[in-house]
Order: sequence, then C-alpha cells, then structure tokens
Amino acid sequence: MKYLKLNLLLFLAGFLAQAGYSQPIKSRGKSAISAQRIILKYKKHDDSEMESRADTLRIPVATAEYPALKKALSYQKLFFGDDLKTLRQNHTDCGCGITSLNYEVAFENKDVISLKLFYETEAAYPSSYQQWLTLNKHTGNAHPLSAEIDQKGRNWLLKMYRDTLLKRIKEDKEARTDEDSVTYDELKTHISQLIESTLFSKYIFTNNGLMLSIDGMLPHVVQDMEPDDDLFIPYPKLKPYILPTAIILKRKQ
Repeated sequence: MKYLKLNLLLFLAGFLAQAGYSQPIKSRGKSAISAQRIILKYKKHDDSEMESRADTLRIPVATAEYPALKKALSYQKLFFGDDLKTLRQNHTDCGCGITSLNYEVAFENKDVISLKLFYETEAAYPSSYQQWLTLNKHTGNAHPLSAEIDQKGRNWLLKMYRDTLLKRIKEDKEARTDEDSVTYDELKTHISQLIESTLFSKYIFTNNGLMLSIDGMLPHVVQDMEPDDDLFIPYPKLKPYILPTAIILKRKQ
C-alpha cells in the first residue's frame, strides 16, 4: 500500500538528512537551492499528555541568483500560508502543525527543477503526505506538462494512469476479501472520473522518466485501502508526443 511506501521514504529521507548526505541532483552545475535546517522545540505542558520533543524541518532555499524561485519556495508557500513565526508558535503551544519536512531534488537542469517535499503533521491524528513541485527556475512558476507533451500524449497518459490504477484497485480488492466492497467501488468511481487537470497537477521529472500521482482519495480512517497511486513513465515512451518547444523532454531523446 502507498502509505507503507510513504513511511519508508520518509524514514530513509530523514536518515540521509541526519547522516549528512545530500539528495541526488540531476544537474551538471551548481544547484539553484540549498538546505536550511529549522529546529522546533515543544516543552510538555502540565495539562498535556504529549512529551517534550524537538522536531526538524529541512527546507529548500533558492540562491540569490534565482529571486523568483526563492519567492516560490518562501515559508508561506512551503507552510501553506503560515510564516515561520506562526509555525513555531503553533508547535510551542500544542506540538501540532507541521512537525517534519524534508525534500528531494528529483531533477534539475538550467531552466527547471522538480522537488518532492515530504511532510509529517500532528493534529487530531498524525498524518504524512507529499507535495510535488516542478518549477521554472527563472520565473518561479510551475512548468506544466502541456509545455512538454502534446494533447495526444496527455490523453494517452490519462488513459494509461486510469487503467493502471483500476487494475491495482481490482488486485487489492481480490487480495483483501474481508474489506468493504463499497469503498473499492468508491475508489473505482474516483479513478474513472479522473480528469486531466487533476492528474497533471502532481508530477515530477526525474533523470529517467516522468512520475505522475494524485492526492489521497479516501478519509483518513480507510486510507490504507487506497492503491499505490504513483506511476513512472520512462522517457522513451513519451518520444512520440514531445512538443518542438519542449525544454526537458527534447534533451532526453
């Protein structure tokens, strides 16, 4: 299931960060970002069952050479509207909010960077999730798949993603016969109705191919019934659909 895989990824990312290893950057020169480490400290309150602890955020910071990218990776963008002062105060008051953040550079060339951000949060229950960003380093704007792949190719990706996820749902249902079939029907409906704008809002480029995903489809209590929703497409399979103006895939041919 995808949440077991996500927890493993978070563990490995945290281990590498603590050990001092940097994530691989697919770039020939100096990266446009570096890591900033932020320590959040929570002290146990008399009326709280939560023990004192320190949490670590490792966040991407753009260099001065890329001011627009720096703005796109500001605290408010990474913390979903909060500034660092607010984030610290929430953590001090209740040990809640974002309690862990790490990142991986999945791809970088002179124009575009793809990042995976790994979050852990604490609220009514602990939660883990990822944010994927593919940004133009010069403008700070998202670099859309429509700038790389033609409409025929995007239609092909949507169909392949739907078919793959429906197959995974079917296999999971057959392997877990004790689970609620209504929930699996809900998953099938969600995937069958998936549209291009939803699918292509979460993607990254890697050194060897394109990765697509979607955000969670089910409530927290039954999220473990969701299939793995990541799909990797090697670059050679995209070759028939590359636009003449592409700035990533054209170089991968």
